Amino acid sequence: METIRKYLLKVAGKVVHTARRIQLKLSATHVYQAVFKRILLNIQQL
Repeated sequence: METIRKYLLKVAGKVVHTARRIQLKLSATHVYQAVFKRILLNIQQL
């Protein structure tokens, strides 16, 4: 679990809260960007 947490959750980013949504803005050059997006999609399908 430490590896997943280290690479996916300890990522520099910015949480932007607007009236309609909450966005997590990550670097466009994040090494594990595709993996992060896939995990997020899986969580949303729950």
